[in-house]
Amino acid sequence: MRHENSVFHQITKQVPWAVFDRLVETHKADFRVRRLSTKAQFVALIAYMLLKTAHNAQCAIKRPVTFTRLIRLNLMHRRPINALNQPHIPPPIDPKQMSLELEKC
Repeated sequence: MRHENSVFHQITKQVPWAVFDRLVETHKADFRVRRLSTKAQFVALIAYMLLKTAHNAQCAIKRPVTFTRLIRLNLMHRRPINALNQPHIPPPIDPKQMSLELEKC
């Protein structure tokens, strides 16, 4: 199976993290931060923008919260956005592949 990076990974790969960390240190942006660091907030903002863009690009699911839940549930399946509302059909099992049969304890 061919590996493809997600859009999120492709975007975060473009960020010069060394410069970002230097700016955070210079401006003391993480001073007295208890929960979410500046870097974590920035990554969350990127994720929000991607979700908002994807939600606006489709018209089947009206509520952003429902759309976000469907994305979260289907994140590892790499399904197209327009197929998120449909039930997941697992790929057919190839009989040529080796099966691993474990005994139940």
